[in-house]
Amino acid sequence: MNKKAWGGKIAAFILGLGCIVYIGARMVSGLGDRIQTIEAALVSVEDKFSASGVFIRDEQPVYGDSSKTVEYSVANGEKVSNGQSVAMFFSDTASLTAYHEMLAVEDEIESLQYAYTHLSGGADGAKLDSLITISMLSVTKQLEQGSVQSAASDYADLLQLVLRRDGERITNSEYTAQLSALESERASWQQQAGSGATVAAAPAAGYFVRYYDGLSEALDPDNLDSLTVDEVEAVLENEETHTRDGVIGGLVQDFEWYFATVVSEEQGAVLRERSTVNIRFPAFSDQLLRVNVHDVRTSEDGQALVIFQCNEMNESCLTTRQAEIEIIYQSFDGIMVPREALRQVDGQWGVYCLVGGVTRFKPVEWVYQTDSYYLVEPAASSSGGLVMYDQIIVSGKDLEKDKVVR
Repeated sequence: MNKKAWGGKIAAFILGLGCIVYIGARMVSGLGDRIQTIEAALVSVEDKFSASGVFIRDEQPVYGDSSKTVEYSVANGEKVSNGQSVAMFFSDTASLTAYHEMLAVEDEIESLQYAYTHLSGGADGAKLDSLITISMLSVTKQLEQGSVQSAASDYADLLQLVLRRDGERITNSEYTAQLSALESERASWQQQAGSGATVAAAPAAGYFVRYYDGLSEALDPDNLDSLTVDEVEAVLENEETHTRDGVIGGLVQDFEWYFATVVSEEQGAVLRERSTVNIRFPAFSDQLLRVNVHDVRTSEDGQALVIFQCNEMNESCLTTRQAEIEIIYQSFDGIMVPREALRQVDGQWGVYCLVGGVTRFKPVEWVYQTDSYYLVEPAASSSGGLVMYDQIIVSGKDLEKDKVVR
């Protein structure tokens, strides 16, 4: 083979190798130019810290015959009037059984009277049929889940609905006879129950709770000015209760409650600058409560006693003494922008967004920042800046305004 032929083959090989290298370089470059985006979403962040504390309420003990079997006649946390019966006490099981039988007969009397009065013309029959069906489904569901106690309660409701529905089938004479028999039975059970029962009444109007820990004297709203860090910490460290003989519950007499907690001196300084903050009790719920910063006092050991005040009463605030609290002293809302997406163009900070295959630069102003992301205020319109659901470019090569991306 002559030199000319060898030279041609070598030239062809070099040319082919160059084409392969060029194509590979273009492919790598294309991969490098590939743009990645995320959808603009609105998020909330909180500046907060956690602590432990105690509830302080205006409450007093309710006394009764605690040596006997107690039957509460009001729900835990229920609002009661002065002198209202809150509990009954039975010396023996027979009296307690008779009391429960009396209540059951009273329910039957109420159902019978409702049925005869409202169903004699058949006006509410369809409505009761619907309620019976719903109640039957509820009982079935409770039994399938193994909730026998809940099913028993639902079954009692179902029975009353059936009794009401049957009321439209009875005549006047039958109604009178049934009512007379039930009233006679009720009187009999009432006599048996009443002979062995005593009653406890509310000493004032307020909210009755079935538990009283005896700490009301140490944690009294009238003594907030003299409350100390040591006193709050002593309650938090000591899980013993101070129950008294004959106390069967407590009575909270006001909507208003306080919560005292111990924080660091620096955290106390933050709260001292605010008149209100949001708090949350994670053990109870995720609900935020807006409370007043009643007082912030710094102690000699570098701690601060903080007392919050609130008028929003619920069962947890009524029945709990100690609780973990989250104190949210500042919160921010905005569109989250990853740090790598933020760019500066012509002296203005903003982000590139992919809009219809074209890169658009949108200026932003952030209200909150961390090491990894910024929160920026949404613009009034897409043409004015970043808005929800924009496709924010977080990575890409040679980005510039109004660049067409294939």
